[in-house]
Amino acid sequence: MTEGRRRLLLVDGASGPAPEFYGPRLPPELDLRVVVTPAGSAAAWASRVRALRALAPVDVVDDPACLEEAVERVAREWRADGIAAFSERVVHLASAAARRVGLPANSEAAQRALYDKEAQRLAMVRGGVPCPAFRRVECAADLEPALRAVGLPAVLKPVTGMGSLAVFRVDSPEELRRAYDEGMVQYGRDSRVAGRRPSFLLERELIGQRWHPDPRVGDYVAVDSLVGGGRIAHAAMQDKLPLAHPYRETGHILPSTLPAGRRREVLEMTERCIRSLGVTVAAVQVEIKLTADGPRVLEVNGRCGGAIPNMTYAAGGYNQVAAIARLFVGGVAEGPAELPRFAAYLTPQAPAERVRIERSPGLERLLAIPGVIAVDSVAEVGSEPDWRSGTSANLARVEAAADTWEELVRMYEDLTGLWSWSVPEGEAG
Repeated sequence: MTEGRRRLLLVDGASGPAPEFYGPRLPPELDLRVVVTPAGSAAAWASRVRALRALAPVDVVDDPACLEEAVERVAREWRADGIAAFSERVVHLASAAARRVGLPANSEAAQRALYDKEAQRLAMVRGGVPCPAFRRVECAADLEPALRAVGLPAVLKPVTGMGSLAVFRVDSPEELRRAYDEGMVQYGRDSRVAGRRPSFLLERELIGQRWHPDPRVGDYVAVDSLVGGGRIAHAAMQDKLPLAHPYRETGHILPSTLPAGRRREVLEMTERCIRSLGVTVAAVQVEIKLTADGPRVLEVNGRCGGAIPNMTYAAGGYNQVAAIARLFVGGVAEGPAELPRFAAYLTPQAPAERVRIERSPGLERLLAIPGVIAVDSVAEVGSEPDWRSGTSANLARVEAAADTWEELVRMYEDLTGLWSWSVPEGEAG
């Protein structure tokens, strides 16, 4: 540690950019220290700790329930100048600790609005940002009055969730009751939310309209932005491929191919939304539905999209990791001048039923595809991906880059044909 250099305390978590990626891209002018708690398999945890220890001194907190307290203690003892996190699983905890220590952080209300969808919608309404009708559902008795207030078609989703977990389209009262019962089961058994009992939000479904010239693009986009030093800077806007049933993402490509005027509309709505939430320091991803009435906010997440730093780096050498890290030691938000190439995060999905994988390309074949940068989580022969768990059950996660948007869309279309599956005996029909 060098006297006079600013000190950044990183809280690492098992999602978002991997330490092997973000470590070399952290600002060289900062001294670093890491706090982390075990997660995942023993092998994955051992590998992650090795990568972190190659980066900086590491404090391991064995009990996840003690992580926030440990972050605050280390920050005080080490006299940190900022606390940052890239993972959705720990970013809100890092902000809470930073706020108590007096380091750059959002207000408690603003940070809550970045993960609590009801608080988010309420703040947007107060800020004059158009929202669909919505109601909170705490128990089965709330379903009928919520449906009367919201109407159909509607979407039921957890107030606090991730990765499209327990998100359902609802077209009737009977579907709403089934969705609620199934959502309670899914949420309760998912390790990402530690088995907490969920609250749900029922909201009127936003009906999309095609704004892109190419019909292979979905009817929504996402904008990754940085907020800090009184500025909002946009890292990238991504086109989204059409969703797999019910709301599972199949991939996104940046930069967006929306016409310039439409991009301006989306960015203006993004900034209105961020300001309505009172965010002052954060990496933020805003998902925007493209509708006949203009852009409408689907949801806001208080972190960068999981693969976005990798993609912006591949598309134009933009060091989003360094830009985010500097925010939390008092820096000003900065985005890329341009992204001259295209990058994609492709996540083909199995059908929305129980299936067993009979044919899989395997990791090496996927890595051999021209333009592929990295591959994670390949569904192998014999596995049974559970579509109900959302995006965590995709067939693969593929990062790729190319000179044209068309190359990446064709790659996605080719990927979907590399797996085949069967319905286990007794499941058909």
